[in-house]
Amino acid sequence: EEKILRADKYGLAVVVSDECLEDTHFDLEGQITNQLVEGLGLTLNELLAKKLESVEGANEVEISLNEDGLMDMYYSLPVAYRNGAVFIINPEMERQIAKLKDANGQPLMIRSFTDRPVYTILGCEVIVDTNITKPMFVNLGKALVVGVRRAMNIKRDDSIGFLSGTISFRADVRLDAVTTIEEAIVIGNIATVLKAKK
Repeated sequence: EEKILRADKYGLAVVVSDECLEDTHFDLEGQITNQLVEGLGLTLNELLAKKLESVEGANEVEISLNEDGLMDMYYSLPVAYRNGAVFIINPEMERQIAKLKDANGQPLMIRSFTDRPVYTILGCEVIVDTNITKPMFVNLGKALVVGVRRAMNIKRDDSIGFLSGTISFRADVRLDAVTTIEEAIVIGNIATVLKAKK
């Protein structure tokens, strides 16, 4: 099946005064650059979450957020896609799942330490994302492709605000994401959707 990747542009801009940038005790330009990168990352993260949740052809499972529901999601994903699949939940779902225990009294969500702390459910890594409204079990490597048409670009412009004494910074990137193998996505429909608290 043909998939089309567009070159959608995502951008952010910041304007600061000359005086702020001239402060030698704080690297404001470096801080702005870091925040522009983080801001675009959050924007793209929201884009990917919406793509996954709205995909047609995904396996949707009616569940309760308990041990049986998580098992149903796990086994609803075809065997070929389970290796490398991850659970994607929001912080409120994480809090609810953290309270769950199996028949032997062991927690369903386990924290392990390798090169970084990792939470797992049924041996699969857990990703916590505030943009998610439904729990998902997904093989991201098979289900989603992100095409970067142009890498992130950060520019500084000293000329625009010359008269007002301001300097502007702009960051942008061109990319798109499409789902490729929809059967590598399982979406759990729960009676009460647990939304992230802000």
